[in-house]
Amino acid sequence: MQYVHLNEEATTLLRGFDSWQRSKWVFPSENPATPLDARNFYNRVWGPAVTEVGIEWATWHDLRHTFASRLAMNGQNEGTMAALLRHSTTALVKRYAHLSPSHLKAAVEGVAGFGKAAAAVRENQVQTGKAEPVPTGTVTETGIEGSTGKDSGVKVCERFGAGDPD
Repeated sequence: MQYVHLNEEATTLLRGFDSWQRSKWVFPSENPATPLDARNFYNRVWGPAVTEVGIEWATWHDLRHTFASRLAMNGQNEGTMAALLRHSTTALVKRYAHLSPSHLKAAVEGVAGFGKAAAAVRENQVQTGKAEPVPTGTVTETGIEGSTGKDSGVKVCERFGAGDPD
C-alpha cells in the first residue's frame, strides 16, 4: 500500500465518488473490504472513463507524464519530481517531464520584459531630474577597466545586439 499527497482538486474529485460510503478504498472490488485488482481497474474504470470523454487513445501511463510535465512547468526541482513520481533517482525525471509549447513560448516572452522595469525607472528619473544608478541584472562589460580596446591585444569577436558590422 502506498500513500500519496493529493491537492485539493484531486481530494474534492475523489470525495465525489460514492465508494467512500461503503469502503475505505477509492476503487473497491465487488467485496468492499478489498481494493479493485489493478488488472480489472483498467477495464472496469479507466477504459469506460476515457471512452466517455472521447480520449480512447490515452493510457494510464500518460497521467504520469502529464503530472511530471506540470511539476516541471511549475518550477519544481528534479528531486521533488522524482519523489512524487516514486523514482529512486532523478535520472528518469527527464524522460517524463516534457515542457509544453505554450510554456516554452511564455518563457521566451518573459525574456522580452527583462530590463523594461529598469528602463521605466530611468525614464522617470530623466523626467524628474533625479538620476540614481538602476541595477538591471545584465552584465554589459567584462574585464578590468582599460584591459580591452584598441591597444589591449584583446579582439572583440562578437557584439550581441550591435547589428551587422559596416
